[in-house]
Amino acid sequence: MSALHDPDSEPSRVTFVGAGPGDPMLLTLGALQALRTADVVLVDDPRLVSLLTEPILGLPESVTVRRLSGAAAPDRAAECVHALEGAGQVVRLFWGDPFLDGRGAVEAAGCVASGVDIHVIPGISPQTAVPEFAGVDLSNTCVELVPSAGLARSDGFSGANQVVSSTVAALDDVAACALHAGRSADQVVIATVNGTTTRQQTLRTTLGRLTPALFD
Repeated sequence: MSALHDPDSEPSRVTFVGAGPGDPMLLTLGALQALRTADVVLVDDPRLVSLLTEPILGLPESVTVRRLSGAAAPDRAAECVHALEGAGQVVRLFWGDPFLDGRGAVEAAGCVASGVDIHVIPGISPQTAVPEFAGVDLSNTCVELVPSAGLARSDGFSGANQVVSSTVAALDDVAACALHAGRSADQVVIATVNGTTTRQQTLRTTLGRLTPALFD
């Protein structure tokens, strides 16, 4: 079987790669090829460090994995540019899809502004994959995808069924924002952690009972 491309013929660049929702089997072929041919892989999420150790990925020992230190997207873009010095291929790896919440787009724009070539390999979004693994049918209803950063807005919750990307620790805030927006405390909520992995837990509760303690 031939390779997707010849890595030796690729110009030096930063590739923005989506790792998908957690299961290594859900990495795309493009993502796997980019990781295997990278000189440096940059991550900002400890879950990604664990994902990269999965034997099924078959990453060569020559691949260097580094944690980004910057908190803001422009600072991380600068780290991507710096990592490219002395390295032919740099992968900036994101949980899920790199551009879904805007962070990847800002970092990519920073790289372009610095004269660096970029490439983008989308990933399977957790906002759709995790509900599907939990048995939630997304096809017959109007679903809005709401990142946790959007909850503070007054329009963070509309009348539609919604998929909210958050953390267990922030469940209190999610519930409070939804109730403040007029949602009923009796509305059914399905909460999932570690979605798509062998550690997945899915619980059915109500908005008024949605707390981090559910997963203790």
